[in-house]
Amino acid sequence: SVSGKVSQAGKPVGDVLVSFHPLDKGHVVSLPVSADGTFAGELISGNYSYYVGKSPAKNSATALAKVDPKYYEPALDRSIAVESGKEIVLALD
Repeated sequence: SVSGKVSQAGKPVGDVLVSFHPLDKGHVVSLPVSADGTFAGELISGNYSYYVGKSPAKNSATALAKVDPKYYEPALDRSIAVESGKEIVLALD
């Protein structure tokens, strides 16, 4: 189990999906991000690249338009180590 927050310029980014693309083992996992920028779900411990995308939330397109498009796809220079029980903090700055 993991939980975390997505922010940009210190403000929460919500109503999007955050996707984790494994760099080691596992498979891509997409988790919905609440309006307050928080998310929770299940991931295998390891290294992941991450990106954001449109979610089913009503305000998702508006929220996504405020995010730099470089965060719409995974990038090898943008990765995070995921460990069970450790909060994930994603700053889209």
